[in-house]
Amino acid sequence: MSERVASAGMAQIEVESRIAIFSGRMNVRVIKAVIAAATVIMALPALAQEAPKMDRNDPNAVRCKSFQVTGSLVKKERVCKTNAEWRKISEQQNRDADDLITRSRSGMNPSG
Repeated sequence: MSERVASAGMAQIEVESRIAIFSGRMNVRVIKAVIAAATVIMALPALAQEAPKMDRNDPNAVRCKSFQVTGSLVKKERVCKTNAEWRKISEQQNRDADDLITRSRSGMNPSG
């Protein structure tokens, strides 16, 4: 009889230890979940802040322009570049146009 009581007591201790281990794992899982939720909650204000609005004339602001595709009546190509890049392209086109005008005038000038 005492052996039965001893084995029942050991079984009870084994069950209790398994429950403790399982509940310990559950506690770790709960703690991890709470930490993850807290991290997300702390990050929400940073995510909610909108990026500062860039001035449209800022050299780093991106501007997109649509150009008609040659040979098509309706198709357009959209090109996006920074304002600095658009300004650089415009300046180069102006230099090319001035150069073309200068060369054409010198070719038409009989004394030139």
